[in-house]
Amino acid sequence: MSRLMNYREGVIGLGYDFIKARVLQTAFELDLFERIGQETKTVRTLAEEMKANQRSLELFLNAVASLGFLEVDGSGYHNTKYGKEIFLKAAPLYIGDYIKLHGDGFQDWAKLGEVVRLGKSIDQPDFFKTHQPEVTAGFAHAMHNTAMGHAEHLAKKLSLKGAKTLLDLGGGPGTFTIHFLKENSELKATIFDLPETLKTTCQYVERAQVSNRVEFQAGDFNQDEIHGTFDVCFLSHIIHGQDVQKNQKLFSKVFAHLNPDGRFIVQDFFLNPDKHSPQFSALFALMMLLHTEGGKTYSFEEVEEWMRAAGFSKTTRLRLQLPRAISLLIGEK
Repeated sequence: MSRLMNYREGVIGLGYDFIKARVLQTAFELDLFERIGQETKTVRTLAEEMKANQRSLELFLNAVASLGFLEVDGSGYHNTKYGKEIFLKAAPLYIGDYIKLHGDGFQDWAKLGEVVRLGKSIDQPDFFKTHQPEVTAGFAHAMHNTAMGHAEHLAKKLSLKGAKTLLDLGGGPGTFTIHFLKENSELKATIFDLPETLKTTCQYVERAQVSNRVEFQAGDFNQDEIHGTFDVCFLSHIIHGQDVQKNQKLFSKVFAHLNPDGRFIVQDFFLNPDKHSPQFSALFALMMLLHTEGGKTYSFEEVEEWMRAAGFSKTTRLRLQLPRAISLLIGEK
């Protein structure tokens, strides 16, 4: 087959990729992996437990198995070795909350053309509504799912030697702070986030048994005051949700709350100067286009400019081969 035909078939195949994602999302919506657990179950048994149509369920199970998410043993289905480590709720590396988050927003992507034409985001999901605590908690759990993919690795690779105080700004579930504390015995941390989010953060901090080394500050970092000064500020996956002006103001605020020689560590999906690579960063910008007013992914050069404008004297780029093209930029005061 010629290169042209291979390219053509690849493009056609891309059109089916959304089905794969939807199969995985639906498996979590049906609580399929949890229902199977450590056992092997037949279609009939699962259909009875789920009150599902046996024929349609069998087709679905075979589709899940075709993707490598289940294994077939005779007439039974069971979770794979690695599936048990990431698909079951009790597993430390569980990703179900994150997959469900994607599932909840699946219909939004059908409106991408409209958003591109009009330049206006669709109805934005508010994961921080105080009258919907389950939504806020669900988002925080999803962020923990993703952070667990590299938080321990990052804490080992990113030296915080000499730092005594850490500010995790917009720290969400506190996953990165927890691993920084485990790796740096002299470090104490403050996690700053919205009040409703911090309810979930406290649970993770207590579970990790580092409560005696963590303080919490509740507020909106774009509007409310930050109390104290710190040796290090960690800002993870915040800038892509905000426009340039908000980020510039936030960087100046961070600079004012860092001790002399303090470090500002920004973790995000950075773009290269061409603005279309890495691929994940370029695609993720569309998620921000759908769901935020002014958010997008930014290049190293853009963020370095904000740091210099805020007063940081030196910047360092860190590419640690983290998942989803995640990189870090460090500004030194």
